[in-house]
Amino acid sequence: AGLALARLYRPVAAQNRPNPDFLNSFDGKSITNLKLERLFQSGPQPKAHNWAWPQVQDKKGNIWFSSWGGAYRYDGKSFTSFTEKEGIPGVITRIIEDKRGNLWFGGADGLSRYDGKTFTRFTRKEGLANPWVWSILEDKAGYLWVGTRETGLYLYDGKTFATYSEYKQQPARRCYAPESKLRPAALANMSPAKAR
Repeated sequence: AGLALARLYRPVAAQNRPNPDFLNSFDGKSITNLKLERLFQSGPQPKAHNWAWPQVQDKKGNIWFSSWGGAYRYDGKSFTSFTEKEGIPGVITRIIEDKRGNLWFGGADGLSRYDGKTFTRFTRKEGLANPWVWSILEDKAGYLWVGTRETGLYLYDGKTFATYSEYKQQPARRCYAPESKLRPAALANMSPAKAR
């Protein structure tokens, strides 16, 4: 049996607790605190995360949560965590379940499909020119539409990704102080290296 869809889950606000390490669950009558394992966001200085956002309830009744450190599955009794070690794309921004029961995880390093046993990764090698996934939608035909940062749009037909945008990697932008805050003479004397 699955969990009630009416149950509400939300992370404890960081401003209310210095180190929130649980979710609030509300069943319509009472609030329960559900403790989370800390997951670490990858990078040169791994950062611990112990919050999560509810994303989807799968056909088996499990609730899936996303986090900057990975994902959690809640079966109504306990949490199971998933990280890059298991094959998900690190920072998770979106989770959906397709018509066949596969779960799709989108995040900072691409897209992963979970068939209930193993994860399959999709990155630049498979055709995602911009692998930072913001949104995933399955259409009536069962194709996946994947939206990425900087307006990337891709269609996955089960075999290949087709690009429906003109995504181009943008060069790093320089940030300049507003001209009203600097005298024109000061701007004229600045070299590009100093203006960065």
